[in-house]
Amino acid sequence: MLRRWLDALPAKLHPLLRRGRADADLDDEVSFHLEMETRQGERAGLPRADAERRARLALRGVQQTKERARDVWPLAWAADLVQDLRYAIRQLGRSPGFAAIAVLCLGLGIGANTATFSALNSVLFRPLPVATPDRLVRLERGGAANFSYPEFLDLQARTRRLSGLTASFPMESDLDIEGASRFAAAEVVSANYGAVLGVVPTLGRWFNTETEPVAVISYAVWQTGFGGRPDVLGRQIGSEAQSYTIVGVAPRTFSGIFGPYRTDLWVPMRTRPGLAALLEDRTRRVVMVFGRLRDEATSGQGTAELQDIDAQLVAEHGTPTEMVPPIVAEAVRGIANPGGRRLVSLRASLLMIVAGAVLLIACVNVGYLLLVRGSVRARELAMRRALGASTSRLMRQLLTESLVLGVGGGACGLLLAGWTARLLERTLPSAPSTFPIDLTLSLDWRVLGFAVCLSLTTTLICGLLPAWHGSRIGGITGFTGGVGRITGRRRPFGLIAQVMLSFVLLLLAGSVIETLQRLHGTDPGFAVNGRLYAYVYFPSIPTPEGRRALYTQALDRLRALPGVVSASQTSTLPLMPSGSECASLSGQSPLRASTSEVDGD
Repeated sequence: MLRRWLDALPAKLHPLLRRGRADADLDDEVSFHLEMETRQGERAGLPRADAERRARLALRGVQQTKERARDVWPLAWAADLVQDLRYAIRQLGRSPGFAAIAVLCLGLGIGANTATFSALNSVLFRPLPVATPDRLVRLERGGAANFSYPEFLDLQARTRRLSGLTASFPMESDLDIEGASRFAAAEVVSANYGAVLGVVPTLGRWFNTETEPVAVISYAVWQTGFGGRPDVLGRQIGSEAQSYTIVGVAPRTFSGIFGPYRTDLWVPMRTRPGLAALLEDRTRRVVMVFGRLRDEATSGQGTAELQDIDAQLVAEHGTPTEMVPPIVAEAVRGIANPGGRRLVSLRASLLMIVAGAVLLIACVNVGYLLLVRGSVRARELAMRRALGASTSRLMRQLLTESLVLGVGGGACGLLLAGWTARLLERTLPSAPSTFPIDLTLSLDWRVLGFAVCLSLTTTLICGLLPAWHGSRIGGITGFTGGVGRITGRRRPFGLIAQVMLSFVLLLLAGSVIETLQRLHGTDPGFAVNGRLYAYVYFPSIPTPEGRRALYTQALDRLRALPGVVSASQTSTLPLMPSGSECASLSGQSPLRASTSEVDGD
């Protein structure tokens, strides 16, 4: 079967690769049939001119016969597409102003959507920059990714479907480099963190035990805090009243699991004395757990095994006081932190809706221009139809012109999206935020595929109606200018659509501005005028008494500044998310309560 197909392949490719020779052979064949019909008429006693006329009528049009013959050629659609593309490029080259306006309109719409999708791709779809990311899973319970440390140790000891489990406790911290302290996002992790995730350091190594006072710093800290010097290994840094020796530098592409915020410090779990009691409490779910599936295991098998182990642990340690959802092993894609995924994906989805409306307006604009262009080309289209072009053939040609515009708009949109992505990657880390924001917005194959699909979609949206109108032009209608009158009656619809879509965008923008104004003018229930706040992290002090004395001294100096009436401190600002603790009264069931530590005044 395959051999017969390969033997017939040269004959199938002949009309496509040698179109001129194939057309010449077709001309010879049609001429031969005409001559034979003419001679038959002459033998019947007809004059030469009458015999030729009857032969042409019997053939039902010379050009029409050639078109029907070309339609049955192997790969005729490919040959027609090449011909249509050449013709479409020549036609658009004759109207560079029209082509430039159409391509720019589509490019702006496609670029805005592609840039927004690149953010969604970074959050939801792109694999983590680790070894074999398709084998990496995150453990969850009912959408929450938090477990207690004793639970992690039990699961780690009993699992067989997973080659390893690792725990991470993302937290706010300080980073003290040569006496200069900064606010930093840190991960307190188990000793096998680097091995399970599959992260190879740029310099040095990961730690081997959970009690070793060593640390791995981010690539950004290596560049900004140590100037990218190779002798950074062995240097001392401070964090949370502890001193650590740098043993490794994370790769540039890896920013931890606290996304979209960049993690700057990784330290072993047991080197934080303040976490000792928290790590021993089975009821405190504070760590995120990641695992790596074995080569022969699937995520479903891993989930089933983990649920069996969880049932055994419940039987051994007693039934929990609250209903606990089952454990699920979810594949890790995009941002590993579920909270970060929800935060960024919601905002990116809203932007996607606005960008989609912009693209729809651009498609309506270009479709309107194509309708007007079709009325200008009415005589040309009528002539082609009179010469034998079918409705479908004309429609394919006009859609090909829209396809060229769509491809041009897609290329322009990719350039715009790439420029936007590079600009955002440079500006996001320095944007006002508690921690530096780190998102990879490069244009990978998913973004390119999205841009291609968007280009094809815009081809249909903006080109289908003009192609349908242009392909139905008749000879008399085209030569008498009827199409212009028909298109003129259709023009108000395009104008109405553009105005309505623009009105929707303006309505959305006005609603956002009004909401921000109302939020700014809303009374929160406490005084805000003349109040300032700042997130602070002082250099590490080894004892609690020393830390309290330092904060007291800082507040005293702050109160002594001219113009300062009062100063205080709190662990959480009002109206900001705060921690949750278990609270109860005597004889009543416990409940969850938001907590915040504040100063006396």
